[in-house]
Amino acid sequence: MQRRLAAAWLRDEEAHRRANSEGRNYWDLYIAELCAQMGLSADVIGRDQLATPGTLSRYSCLLLGALEDRPPSMPERQALGDWLEQGGLLIGFNTRGLDGLFGIAPADLPPVPDNPFAQSACVVLGEHRLCQGIRPALHPEQPLLAFGELRPAKVVDAEVVARLVGLDRHCDLGAAVTCRQAGRGWAVYFGFALPHTLWALHQGRPVDRDWDGDGYFRTGDIFVIGDNEIEVPYADHLVWLVENVVALSRLPLIYALPPANDRAATALFYWAGDDEFAAGDQVRASDFMRSLGLPYHINIMYKQGDFSLSPQEGEHIRANGHDYSLHYNFVPSDGFPSAFEFSAADVSQQADAFYERFGVRAYATVNHWLRWTGYAEPARWMSQVGGKGDGSFVHARMPPLDPCDIFGFPFGTSFPFRFYDDWRQGNELLQFVEKPLTGYEMGYSSEATDYTQLHRLLDLTQRQHLMTSLFYHSNRIANIPNCRAAICEVLRYIEEKGLAAKHLSLNGVVRWWFDRLASSVGNVRDGEGGLSLDVVCEHADGLVLRLPVEGGEGAHVRCDGKQCLHEVWQERGRSWLMVVVPQGEHRVEVVGAS
Repeated sequence: MQRRLAAAWLRDEEAHRRANSEGRNYWDLYIAELCAQMGLSADVIGRDQLATPGTLSRYSCLLLGALEDRPPSMPERQALGDWLEQGGLLIGFNTRGLDGLFGIAPADLPPVPDNPFAQSACVVLGEHRLCQGIRPALHPEQPLLAFGELRPAKVVDAEVVARLVGLDRHCDLGAAVTCRQAGRGWAVYFGFALPHTLWALHQGRPVDRDWDGDGYFRTGDIFVIGDNEIEVPYADHLVWLVENVVALSRLPLIYALPPANDRAATALFYWAGDDEFAAGDQVRASDFMRSLGLPYHINIMYKQGDFSLSPQEGEHIRANGHDYSLHYNFVPSDGFPSAFEFSAADVSQQADAFYERFGVRAYATVNHWLRWTGYAEPARWMSQVGGKGDGSFVHARMPPLDPCDIFGFPFGTSFPFRFYDDWRQGNELLQFVEKPLTGYEMGYSSEATDYTQLHRLLDLTQRQHLMTSLFYHSNRIANIPNCRAAICEVLRYIEEKGLAAKHLSLNGVVRWWFDRLASSVGNVRDGEGGLSLDVVCEHADGLVLRLPVEGGEGAHVRCDGKQCLHEVWQERGRSWLMVVVPQGEHRVEVVGAS
């Protein structure tokens, strides 16, 4: 007998309106971004559709937010209970009214900060199988972070996956994550606001003051991890934990990285740098990167009405297979009137100047000195002038003004994410992404090379399949031999370690991410004859399906009836079948993988 596999998340329009009217974000909206981060194709259902026969018959996995405005009724709880017993997967984030299904009772509610961007608690992962491979690789003692409302649990008929502790890392507040098997189904409860946590980590707080005291409004003022270890991608670890949970339902995911040479990439590196208005260096840097077979993205600085790159030099860079884009400049030493706010008109002026000079709209851009203001306003303004992505979210604490040979994840992620506006704009989703910096001018100084930190970053990228920036200014590539040596060391180390690495530019990363968002998996059927599914792939290089399986070594995979490239990865406590699918619409069939 075949079983249909499909996921949905619940969006409560009434709760959304009420939160915005009270001056709050509707934090559960970020479940949509959680699904995007996982590569999970998921429908949206309304509150009135919860537990109706039509809903439950269509889906094998439901993701629920708090449901605080209208907890489930008795008939809804009964219908959900029956659905669970028949094999459903129920995932709840601070969900009210379903404690019995989750096998929990509420623990005492701890106080939480009034500030929605202040950390509420710590999440300590246990020894549960769902936590395998999730602990921070470089700092396993570092707990994960929780923001927003807390609703820790007491276990009644469930297993503890993780615990919630106070900011002192000692006071036990109750279970942070629990797991209960119910018949053929599973109920997994998160006792903290995971969607709120991801949103706060990714977008941070509004830049309405100079939070770090460096004299400027910059992206160093945004991030909210405080004094916690900066070398831990906290949001990614939480996403991976939810991926392990979703794997209980055997739902396929679209892997976060595009294929590399027709196989699943184990690491992605994107290459970019600013030109610092240094005439001639852009072409020399591009020529050097071309000689190594690497992509490169140069941000061309606007300065007092001009650029130091000619259109002819721009064509040379494009002929090298490289990208150039706009380096927005809101820095007082270059003539901008303020070290703090800038406006939509300022963005539009520089975007129009770039278009007039080069005849194209800037696609993915970076702000000089990583300037920012407000909340999502710069993303909105850059989107309005044709932009699709930004790479200005910093990799390190500031000061120092220019933190070189340092890597970090102050925004909790190495992956792109979309911007959501605040409650004043109805939490509108902007079709504009941020790709935070992670590695910056790694492996050298003007006086010497030192590859210690560079190797640590490359190893971490490989181990956790990250999307890592290797940011080198074009003027430094052109003029500093040690900079060029560090870039060559990246390639030497990749070859030595046998990494299946994908290399892209910043434009390339943003294009991949939007293509991944537009791709989908549907009509998934699981039965004794195997797994079958329809895939729509929008990316020219294809995509990789990530299928949770038991074993998988004897699997036979066909795409449109023909043998399909695939391999089995053993990680995070289970087997994953990694299937390369080309661009277009395809039918994939898997047999022999239980």
